[in-house]
Amino acid sequence: MGYVLYFPGILVGPTVEFTYYDQLVTGKLFDAAVTPQRRVPEGRKRVAYQKLALGLFFLGAFATGGGNMDYDRILEPEFRERSFFSRYV
Repeated sequence: MGYVLYFPGILVGPTVEFTYYDQLVTGKLFDAAVTPQRRVPEGRKRVAYQKLALGLFFLGAFATGGGNMDYDRILEPEFRERSFFSRYV
């Protein structure tokens, strides 16, 4: 059921083969890339935290300034006449 309801697979169909999915879920996917004591390859957590921080930044920017980017407002003639900074803030 996990493979059938795998999120990327629901959106666009099976994106990975079942063997890859099984290795990912059971943790065997990174066996060749890691030492026996460490199950996660070096640098993966750091990259994940960087992507999380970037995602939260853009989420905050969208939540605070998303109302200024209404489609009807952008099409107004006075929107083009304003400076770049005052358009988006």
